[in-house]
Amino acid sequence: MKKFVVVCGLGFAGLVAMGLVLSGRARTEVAVDRAVEQIDRVLDVRNVSRKEIAHVIESLNGGLVNLRKERIRAQVRLDQARERLKSHQQRVVEIDAALEVLRGHIEDESSATLAGRTYSPREVASMAEQLLKERTQSVGLVSRCNETCRRLEQVTGTLESKEEQFRSQISEVEHRIAVIDADQHALRAMESATSTFNGNEPGLNSGMQQLVAMVNDLHAEVTAGLYGQELNWSMSSNLPDIDSADAILSAVASPDDLLSRIDSVLEQPVSVAQAD
Repeated sequence: MKKFVVVCGLGFAGLVAMGLVLSGRARTEVAVDRAVEQIDRVLDVRNVSRKEIAHVIESLNGGLVNLRKERIRAQVRLDQARERLKSHQQRVVEIDAALEVLRGHIEDESSATLAGRTYSPREVASMAEQLLKERTQSVGLVSRCNETCRRLEQVTGTLESKEEQFRSQISEVEHRIAVIDADQHALRAMESATSTFNGNEPGLNSGMQQLVAMVNDLHAEVTAGLYGQELNWSMSSNLPDIDSADAILSAVASPDDLLSRIDSVLEQPVSVAQAD
C-alpha cells in the first residue's frame, strides 16, 4: 500500500512538474513576443531617423555633384576668358610693333612700303591713327578680360573650396553613421536580451520557487517511505514470528517464572562420578 502511495505521489509530482515546465514555456513565449514588439516599436523610430539621415546624405551628395559641375563650368569659362585675354594682349603687342614702324616714317615724313605697296606720309599717318584707335579698344578688352578672369578665378576658387569642405563633412558624417550602425546592432541585441530577461524573470522566479517546494515535498515523501520500509525490514529480520503456543508462552512469560525455573534447577543435587 505504501509503495502504491509513493508511486502515485511520484506520478502526481511528475505531472505537476510537467505542467510547471509547460506553463514556464508559455510564459517565456509570451515574454519573448512582448519583447519583440517593444523592440520593433523602438526600431521603427530609429529606422525612420536612419532613413531620414540617409535621404539627407543622398540630397547632399546630389548637391555636391551639382556643385562640382558648376565648378567645372566656371573653370571652363575661366580658361576661355584667359584665352581671350591672351589674344587681346597679343593684339596690343602686334599694334605696338606696327606703330613703331609707322612712327619712324611719320617722324621722317617719308613714304612707307608695306606688303609690296608704297604709302604716302599722309596715308602712313592715317594708318597710325587707325592703329591707335584699335589699340585703345584692345587695351579696354584686355582690362575687361582681366576683370572677368579675376571674378571667374574667385568663383572657381570658392566653388572648389566649398566642394572640398562639403565632401569632407559628408565623409565625416558617413563615418559617424557607420559607427552608429555598428553600435545600433549591439544595442538591438542588448535591448532584446534585457526585454526577454525582464519579461521572464518573475515567471522564472515563481516557477523556480514552486519547483524547489515540489522537490522538497517529494524528497520528504520518498525519505519517509524509505525510512518506514527500512524499519519494517529491520524488525522482520531481528524478531522471530510468534506462530506457536510455546512461542506465545515464552513471549508472555514473566521474569518471576523464569527465576523460579532457574531456582528449581539449582536446587537439584548434582551427582559427581568418583574415579576408580
